[in-house]
Amino acid sequence: MTQRRSAYILLALFNFWLLPVAFAQITLLDPQGDGGFENGSTFGANGWTEVNGTKNLWYIGTIAGGYNGSACAVVSKDGALYSYTKTTAVVNHFYRDIAFPGGYTQAVLSFKWKATGESSYDMLKVYLTSTSTTPVAGTSVSSGLLGSYNLSGNSWITTTISLCATAGTTQRLIFSWTNDASLGSDPPVAVDSISLIVSTGSSCQSALGTGVTTVSTLPYSSGAGTTQGAGNDLTSSNVYSCGSSNYLTGEDKVWIFTPTVDGQVTINLTSSGSYTGLMLYSACPLSSLCGNTPAPCVAYAQSTTGSKSICTTVLGGVTYYLVLDSWASPSYNAYSDLSISAPNPSGAVNDLPCNATPLTLGVNISGDNTCTGNLNEPSPPSCWNNGTVNTLWYSIVCPASGQLKIVTTLGTLTDTQIGLYSGTCDSLSTISSWCNNNAPDCGTNTYKNSALTISSGLIPGNTYYLAVDGVGTETGTFDILVIDGTQSVPAVIGQECSYPNPVCNQNISIGDPGYAGYGNICDFSSSYCLASGERGSAFYEINISSNGTLEFDIVPNDWPGAPSTASTDYDFAVWKTAGSGAVTCAQIAAGTGSPVRCNYDAKGVTGCYSTGNAPAAYPGFNTSYETGIAVSAGETYLLEVSNFSNSTSGFSLNFSSGSPISYSTATQVVWTGGSNTTWPLTTNWGGCAAPSCSVDGIVTSAAFNQPILTAGTYNVRNLTINAGATVTLLSGAELHICGNYTNSGSLVANSGSTVIFDGTGTQNMNGAMTGVDGFANLKITKSTGSVIMNAPVDVTEDFTTSNSTSIFNVNGQYLSIGGDFMNASGNTTFTNTAGSTLEFNGSASQIYSPGGSLTLENVIINQPVTSAVVLTGNDMIIGSTGTLQLNSGRISTGSYEMSIANTSTSAVNGGNTNSYVDGNLRRYVNSTGSYNFPVGNYPSGKGYQQANIDFTSGNTATSLVARFDAYSSLPGALGVIDCGKNYNYSALDNGEWTISSTPSNSTGFYTATLYNTPGTYTNTGGVLDWTVMKKPSSGSWGLYGTCATSSVNQVVRTGMSGFSEFGTAQSTLILPIELVSFSGEVAPEGNLLSWETASELNSDYFEIERSPDGKSFSSIASVVAQKNSLEAHTYQFIDHDFNNGPNFYRLRQVGLDRSVTYSNIILLENQTFDSFVEGIAPVPAKDNLSVFLDLPQSTIVTFMVTDISGVELKSVKAKQEAGHSVFQLDLLSLSKGIYFLHTGFPGSGVVSINKIVVE
Repeated sequence: MTQRRSAYILLALFNFWLLPVAFAQITLLDPQGDGGFENGSTFGANGWTEVNGTKNLWYIGTIAGGYNGSACAVVSKDGALYSYTKTTAVVNHFYRDIAFPGGYTQAVLSFKWKATGESSYDMLKVYLTSTSTTPVAGTSVSSGLLGSYNLSGNSWITTTISLCATAGTTQRLIFSWTNDASLGSDPPVAVDSISLIVSTGSSCQSALGTGVTTVSTLPYSSGAGTTQGAGNDLTSSNVYSCGSSNYLTGEDKVWIFTPTVDGQVTINLTSSGSYTGLMLYSACPLSSLCGNTPAPCVAYAQSTTGSKSICTTVLGGVTYYLVLDSWASPSYNAYSDLSISAPNPSGAVNDLPCNATPLTLGVNISGDNTCTGNLNEPSPPSCWNNGTVNTLWYSIVCPASGQLKIVTTLGTLTDTQIGLYSGTCDSLSTISSWCNNNAPDCGTNTYKNSALTISSGLIPGNTYYLAVDGVGTETGTFDILVIDGTQSVPAVIGQECSYPNPVCNQNISIGDPGYAGYGNICDFSSSYCLASGERGSAFYEINISSNGTLEFDIVPNDWPGAPSTASTDYDFAVWKTAGSGAVTCAQIAAGTGSPVRCNYDAKGVTGCYSTGNAPAAYPGFNTSYETGIAVSAGETYLLEVSNFSNSTSGFSLNFSSGSPISYSTATQVVWTGGSNTTWPLTTNWGGCAAPSCSVDGIVTSAAFNQPILTAGTYNVRNLTINAGATVTLLSGAELHICGNYTNSGSLVANSGSTVIFDGTGTQNMNGAMTGVDGFANLKITKSTGSVIMNAPVDVTEDFTTSNSTSIFNVNGQYLSIGGDFMNASGNTTFTNTAGSTLEFNGSASQIYSPGGSLTLENVIINQPVTSAVVLTGNDMIIGSTGTLQLNSGRISTGSYEMSIANTSTSAVNGGNTNSYVDGNLRRYVNSTGSYNFPVGNYPSGKGYQQANIDFTSGNTATSLVARFDAYSSLPGALGVIDCGKNYNYSALDNGEWTISSTPSNSTGFYTATLYNTPGTYTNTGGVLDWTVMKKPSSGSWGLYGTCATSSVNQVVRTGMSGFSEFGTAQSTLILPIELVSFSGEVAPEGNLLSWETASELNSDYFEIERSPDGKSFSSIASVVAQKNSLEAHTYQFIDHDFNNGPNFYRLRQVGLDRSVTYSNIILLENQTFDSFVEGIAPVPAKDNLSVFLDLPQSTIVTFMVTDISGVELKSVKAKQEAGHSVFQLDLLSLSKGIYFLHTGFPGSGVVSINKIVVE
């Protein structure tokens, strides 16, 4: 029994003293990014999904005051107040899925929270659970609880949790607020600064003591060894029990291994000792390390003997701990070998409900419950004969009818039992009527396959879980089929009255084990001489060519020959179905269609011959023979061959040479496996010619000999693989299908094999075509018509449409490809993509060659070994309703683009250090919205570097295309002072983003966020602050827009417009004061000096300095500063003792640490009555600014606009008349932001400075 991939989360406080000093780590959730809720005002903009009811909703907002930045996730009754409604019971959630990379065995979740609520009732709850658990408003999550939190008041609390058993899994992180309908105290909950970091460091290994071996690769063999001297490090006091804790009392050893793929492994211990125990865990077994939730016990083997064997399923990327211990005494045991096999990917991974394999209605799939168990599963259904439970699990979405039919077909598992469960995968229940051991009887026969019809009690659209097991201790192969309960189970060709086998040869050989059961339709009960009803049946249609006598022999394969009469008991019945007195299948089923011959004797060899005795070749079988049948030309007869013994022996059906049978060429042949596994051999097709482009092939499970196609070319018109049957394609085999393909059994397509659809007209693909039933290479080569995909398809190697007439209709289905995608002619040859998904999951680079413009719907990059999908010849285009999911693996665009026409902000999901667009990513955008660009640059080694553009207003761009590159030459320091920081250091050396808009002259404002990936930059030593810098298409690097709180890994700037190159500017000097303006004017009482600060950090005082020449300054006064403030403050000082003539002023700003900075210099003339600016309007301004003047005389006035760092942006000179006047200043060239207007009056020495806000 394997562990559940998405459950068994083990919790512990993160003990730093246990961690190794250095280890590789990945940040999956950045507290400065999506975990800090600063990427936008919605959950979606931050990569989360909220599930709210009608009261006490989750919001992204500032009402609670963020811990990191201004925003956080907060519960509020109206979105405006940090309070909640206490008289209505609610449960609301927000969540996101986390893909934990394989091999990273440590995971640490940390978050900030604050809440009061009500003890035991109103609180925050945090869960990590299966992705199959979908939060519902008003309903508490039923599994995966990490903790409950409240009663902290308005103080931020830090909670840190160590998560075990997460490597290689995808799980759902859920934050829930719940309150009842009475009492409670404000405030409700706020959450911020969520961090999730995984690392390769394992505190477990060092704590396991001596005798620990790390297995680097599988398969593994230890050779001889002993637990003697390894110490009794693992005991029931420090290790979670797996089986009996008595087997934790001796000396012990531990083997640690991490499989690279999913599959079944076999662990064998060879030992002459006694009382050994093998215990396998999927997480660190130490209870002291992973909290109070037990580590998942995957399997164990414990007994009085020494040698042990475990067969179980493991998951790629998950780290396992195998413990060898004993029940002392003896206190130790020697062994000659301990071996761990490599995982067998064809083994079952669905042996727990939360790993259930989804079933598609009408698609038969194969299963094998060998190497499974029932640890950590719900109780078996009431009708089961339990014995040793070895279950496999499947999930079913209930159809609109609310009814289901479920049926199994036996393989090597000869007795199945099934049960249906409801609930979530980790909390299931069942009822007695949802259970079946044996299928309904046919006559007096009881069949050991299972069949279950549920006509009521199901909810359409809900997911149900189906368990399949063998009775007692039985294991083996089987098939399972689920259909809508209002439909009929499909017929089994060759075993149904209405679908008989053809007779195209005098001799027909059916290989062992022969036919079993009665197909899917009980064609008759006990109405005829076959008193027990249909049993182990096969039907044959016999067409008569001329008048004569029909004679035949049915000879069991296990008859040893004369004179023995011992063999499998075969019986038969013959009905006339065409000609005078003919009966129908309906009459036969009703018991009113009497057979013309019937024999139910207990002997095996049977048939019709002459006057009723057996031919000379079969002495002793007279009682099992009937007289020959007089037949006439044009008649048709139906022969039913019945295996009463239900043994595993087939038979031969031999017609006499004188029987007037029309052995015409069949258009449909059935595999009988009479000789061997060779496809073209006629004796393997019931004596008929092998299939061709004009002959259908039906492969049944009647014979052990199932067809194996070796290297070569094979043809078939319609290919049907029945339940329980298998077709194997070896490397080099080319199977040409000229008609339809239906797989209700198994297709084993080995690497290097190819299935080619090359018929004319429409061809359909039906049935099981994923996983072990997938194709290696799939090629479409057609001159007319199309191939229609009616169920999901896996292609492990290449998918190809050969030419412009080779049309593949994906039909809204799921297509996964492990090799190259080679399409001939864009949308012409790859059609009907609406609703479809194309997954790339190869373990090496894959080529995407669409052959022209091809619009896809959903694309998933899911390469188990991180590689790349390489665009060749054209862009990869996703349509207006599609999505891109980046899980693992890159999209390498070269000169092409990854283009997403869907303007939803959530159209691109995922993105991480292992999965991003290596090149050009185009996203179509709306006027507002937050858009992630998970881009990067693999060749430079910089890798993943995400950017985000959050349009806040007025965007006119229809699309943006972004890419990331390493700098060819590192930009130097900007030398610009902004928001109290001097950007005096060279740019961060990780690289630059180039973002372009369509149209190129688009307008609108946005916030830009650059996510510099840790480890890709080297020059942050001494740097104190970062911001986004931009380089226009023609110009140098500079600062545009408005500063915002930033860190090196999340650099933000607001109020930006226009697109070009973006990088990260760095500052090593944070000024104590952020000075917004410094200005002066001549007033009647003296020179009035005014200045404004936006913020102050460790500021002590301002010293006002004056100079007669602008060179030599002296202090004339000081003003106390605000020390520390994030609010704007305005200061004024009047200089009563000014000099006659010019007076130059500046501010000397002094910090508490005695650091000093200076303001700009202003000039006031005190010789004459000064010209001055009366005011400006509007505030804020947009396109034009009115400057109101009052001048004593006509003069030339200079209007100069600078940014907040003093850089001149525009300057205009204009003659203004004496008296009151208004000058219109054009602001169209200025983007949204804060600027300063310097109005100068030549001759007067007066410069007036006014602050401008442009919206």
